[in-house]
Amino acid sequence: MPRSDDHASADKPRVGLTGATGSIGRVLMRTLADDFDLVGMSRRIDGTDLTDPDGLAERFAGLDAVVHLAWQYAEHAPSGAGYFDNLAMNRNVLEAADAAGVRVAVMASSVHADYFYDHNPQRDGLLTVQRTPRGNGPYGCAKVIVEEMGREFAAMQRDAGPLRVVCIRYGAVTPDGQPHGSDAWERRVWLSHRDLTDLIRRTLTVDAPEPFSLLYAVSDNAGRVHDVSNPFGWVPRDSASALPGGDG
Repeated sequence: MPRSDDHASADKPRVGLTGATGSIGRVLMRTLADDFDLVGMSRRIDGTDLTDPDGLAERFAGLDAVVHLAWQYAEHAPSGAGYFDNLAMNRNVLEAADAAGVRVAVMASSVHADYFYDHNPQRDGLLTVQRTPRGNGPYGCAKVIVEEMGREFAAMQRDAGPLRVVCIRYGAVTPDGQPHGSDAWERRVWLSHRDLTDLIRRTLTVDAPEPFSLLYAVSDNAGRVHDVSNPFGWVPRDSASALPGGDG
């Protein structure tokens, strides 16, 4: 990720992480601290309310990239609007990032954006992001909309500004970094902390050839059904089958 001269930090690219107190945010705040000047954002940390666009661009000022991880479930949404609040947050982050001159916005999707439990890779090959998605429940359907917002925004930015949008369909990131002990599907979509960190580091330092990128993020697990091809040169190194619990 080239550093813009007007707001590059002295030593490291400056990266904002929304939802920094969540499961993925906590991992990245720890594992990326040596490579980036990280700015954690959440209601708990600094009062950041992503449902309110006022002043958000000012909070993003001076950032080279934003990794958007914040997601609130219906029971925690102040407005009671549930998934609509998440979609508003997503749009607000993209608009504020563009207004602040941010170069990369890494947005959080999920493997649940496309129903995968009935996919047979031996018959049909690995599941790719090129397939028309079939959202798994309301959560998965909301993530499909998140992706389409990113695609639309990147298309509008193609000739208008520097912002590039990356949507990542994350697999199962666990608090302790270990795969589920027995659930076969959870083990197939497990994403290790090391693979997660490697991927985000690459999305922040390698320029993709297109303004919009969409990719799956799961480790190289036995029985995995997802194709992890990506324009950043990321290759997962870990596997749930190499850890306690068998081959999943």
